Amino acid sequence: MPPQVPPVKLKQIPDDFLVEEVLRPMDAGSGTYRLYRLTKTGVDTLEAARALSRVWKVPRGDISFAGLKDRHARTVQAVAIRKGPDQTHNEPRFQIVPTGRLDRALRPGDLLENRFKLRVRDLSKEEGERVAARVRDVAEHGFANYYDDQRFGSARGTSGLLVGEALVTGDVEGALRLALASPSAADRGRVKVVRQLLSRRWGQWGELARALPPSPEKKVIAALAAGGSFEEAYGRIDRDLRSLHLSALQAAIFNDGLRNTIGSGPAHTGMVGAYVFYDGAPGSWGEERVPLAEARAEPHAILDAALAARGIDRDMLVDHALRRGLRGLVTHPTNLVVQRPQRDDRNKGRTMVGLSFGLGSGSYATMLIKRITYDLKPTERSRRRRT
Repeated sequence: MPPQVPPVKLKQIPDDFLVEEVLRPMDAGSGTYRLYRLTKTGVDTLEAARALSRVWKVPRGDISFAGLKDRHARTVQAVAIRKGPDQTHNEPRFQIVPTGRLDRALRPGDLLENRFKLRVRDLSKEEGERVAARVRDVAEHGFANYYDDQRFGSARGTSGLLVGEALVTGDVEGALRLALASPSAADRGRVKVVRQLLSRRWGQWGELARALPPSPEKKVIAALAAGGSFEEAYGRIDRDLRSLHLSALQAAIFNDGLRNTIGSGPAHTGMVGAYVFYDGAPGSWGEERVPLAEARAEPHAILDAALAARGIDRDMLVDHALRRGLRGLVTHPTNLVVQRPQRDDRNKGRTMVGLSFGLGSGSYATMLIKRITYDLKPTERSRRRRT
């Protein structure tokens, strides 16, 4: 099921959604890794990393970060590059500035939290009061710690089917087809042309190898045209994208377990299953930390039930590089402050609510927004603008 149209205006302008990383204290070091501050808008972390790899002629594998940031916000984060140059680089969508040195690459565990400043716009006065009250409830009781739709970009155009799930269940051709030949209404430019062509001519490897424009997909299809296996062809997909396929599967399995634990409540449609919320305090399960799905994960009733529902057992996960870890079912924002509803300077006659808070690594500010706006409807004016 496709995601719902957002019921309120979020990210109407870049400064409506500000994110800044806070790293754990680390020794500054004098080693071979140079540390940078990356400020970006309209580009995600991996896109920026690939651009830097091309511009500075450094291997993509030598570029590391503590967390991924999507394109739909103004974000500030740290980047470390092995033998990176002592210079700045500016592009229309991002700027990078050197700030010091490290003795090693950045890792996810280096991220202490992300700090957010958000504005929720285009509310009626009553809706503004309701949103502010819900923010205060979240400050006391936390909110359901789902992975949000940003984690499921690889499921765009697949009707919720996951590349990683096809991969671990042994359907490598299915995984490849989902990854390359699943057109989406959001596709633009070269991506749209390539995906539609692959969808129409899937299996005609020689014809496709000749017809496709120069692209990463052409390299994958060339392996099949030369008689290679689906496994070999899938291995030609960009390493970052293959990692995202597996992390999306882990996220979906965790979300399944959380949704089933909550059972019923207010909900918001998601790309891979609904996000069901709780009102007031969670039950005793609110303190649970559930292992992420991977071959060595400790037995846990919530994880085991979610795996069984998808027909996946741990043996299927042995040969796949899945991240190990625990994730809480509930997350609690730090330093959560909500402003009184005020006049919306971008939407005449409407109200906006501003809030600021911190979230630990892996928790989604957009999920907090869904929690506090799940039952709000688009205004007639907003609906007309989208038609």
